[in-house]
Amino acid sequence: SITLADETINNSLATNVTVVPPTSDTNVPLWVGFIGCLIASVFFGSNFVPVKQYSAGDGFFFQFVFCVAVWIVGLILDVILDNQRFYPLVLIGGVLWATGNLVTVFCIKTCGLTVGLLIWCTSCLIMGWAGGRFGIFGINAQVPSTSLKLTLNYASVILAATSAIFFVLIKSNNTSKESTTSYKPNKQATVEIEKKADFNEDTTEIATETDFPFLVHLSAPIQKALGCVLALMAGVFYGLMFIPDQYIRDHPEKFLYKGERPPLNGLYYINSQYSG
Repeated sequence: SITLADETINNSLATNVTVVPPTSDTNVPLWVGFIGCLIASVFFGSNFVPVKQYSAGDGFFFQFVFCVAVWIVGLILDVILDNQRFYPLVLIGGVLWATGNLVTVFCIKTCGLTVGLLIWCTSCLIMGWAGGRFGIFGINAQVPSTSLKLTLNYASVILAATSAIFFVLIKSNNTSKESTTSYKPNKQATVEIEKKADFNEDTTEIATETDFPFLVHLSAPIQKALGCVLALMAGVFYGLMFIPDQYIRDHPEKFLYKGERPPLNGLYYINSQYSG
């Protein structure tokens, strides 16, 4: 009778326990990650080239069009993956990314595409490294397994930080989009005035900055310094934008949905971030 009672208790407990199935993610080879980084570097390094060639205004309309195109890509990816979950926490990462993009147009106009891109990429690298190495905002710290890897890890970050100092010294030729107003002097001017001015057949151009009118009141060094500071801030935002989805993957027990853990594959968080 005792055995029968024990079996009854065990069966009742088994029916009341919520079973958390393991994720179906498979390990991806290391070389696939390096290829992905290479492809991402090519696209991230060229996506702001149109801003350099054409007038993008103050950056808000550019950012709107940019985000719409990116969100469409995320939506298509969600359809392909048949992703049925949305992660509100990951929206914060999207907000950080969009905020960083807002100031990039101004950075390109002031300190140039080359300098601006190098600065915000370097600060993004350092901030992303610090987040993973020390585990900021509750994510798991990723400490190198050996002393050699730890030494190389710190050495590479120091070299990257040092290179940012030299990036600031690069001279960039800014081709700001300007509107020109041409006029001809009054044809009825006297001969004396015409001889003195010598502008009787020539035109004179008055250049005004159309994207950021207040820049005409700032000197070139101040413009470059302001652009470098904003590029640094944009890089910090870029380095933090993956913290929310990494937090979910590091603490899956806090984000159960119908008894299932969130996936470890970062592609399932793309649309949530792009929506932010």
